[in-house]
Amino acid sequence: MNPPPKSNPPRRLRRAEAVLQRRMRRLAVVIEDLHDPHNIDAVARTAEAFGVQNLYRIERDPAKAVCSSVTQGAGKWLTTRRFGDAEACLAEVREQGYTVWAADVSEGALPLDELELPPRLAVVMGSELQGLSPAIREGADARFYLPMVGFTGSLNVSVTAALVVWELVRRFIERDGHRGDLSDADKAILRDSWYHSLARTKAQQASFPSYLESPPEPLEALEPPPLRGEWTEAGGARKKD
Repeated sequence: MNPPPKSNPPRRLRRAEAVLQRRMRRLAVVIEDLHDPHNIDAVARTAEAFGVQNLYRIERDPAKAVCSSVTQGAGKWLTTRRFGDAEACLAEVREQGYTVWAADVSEGALPLDELELPPRLAVVMGSELQGLSPAIREGADARFYLPMVGFTGSLNVSVTAALVVWELVRRFIERDGHRGDLSDADKAILRDSWYHSLARTKAQQASFPSYLESPPEPLEALEPPPLRGEWTEAGGARKKD
């Protein structure tokens, strides 16, 4: 196969490269025994949208449905690990060098903004029904809550996850001066998976892998994609690449 022209690489591959540059692993998200599939998948969508790559799922019931209308396909861009018990998950995240914080409202929990950010952090969201398991509550390095001042004393777990992830990503960027932290090896693994996922036509399936050894330049900015298809400023449909 002749190599594709490098002067005009596909925009979606340039977008993938821009996403890779902004991806972070120093923050990970852990969800424990969430019962509502919509909540599971909303958390996955939040993690992906804010650039968090690693998602850990603790599930006594491994057969959870996926709500594609909620995730909008977010799961295929994440590195997801599933565990049948909390102890195994804690062992894995600690092996990866993460400090563990767990969202909790019981005695001893601290406001999120009072905790000092560690080098690497895994943040745990517990079950909508039972909250955190004893293993997580006892094994976490810290437990935190979001201070509230209204009559409402709690939030849906997916809303809590969105607020917590947004705040922690902001704090990591503010502290470290950058967002992305993937190694070249990490990027290469994800690039191979993502390029194949992004190829929708037979022509793209044939050409996209040829960019793997020499990836295109990333887009300079990542704007939200237009709703219901892509449109130019002039109001016409943009050609899909």
